Amino acid sequence: MQLKFKSNLYLSWQRAHVHRIRVFRDGQWFDRFERARHSLLQRGGIGAGPLQWNLYARFFLEDIRVGDIVEYSYTIEGALPFFFHSSGQ
Repeated sequence: MQLKFKSNLYLSWQRAHVHRIRVFRDGQWFDRFERARHSLLQRGGIGAGPLQWNLYARFFLEDIRVGDIVEYSYTIEGALPFFFHSSGQ
């Protein structure tokens, strides 16, 4: 199974962190983050500024069955730098 998500990032001041990938089966949660193969693809969007990129992350999970619940969590971290303008005083 391929788990895929996309997010728009400004790579000069933002980062993406994947925290967890797990599978619920037969009343139990199983961690799959460590075993998952993954790939990342970054590319500029159409009409995007020079610092805006689309981040595509793919995680390849093995042994996923009908009825399994796949849960994942990630965080986009960072802030736009112009919100922290200093007046110089």
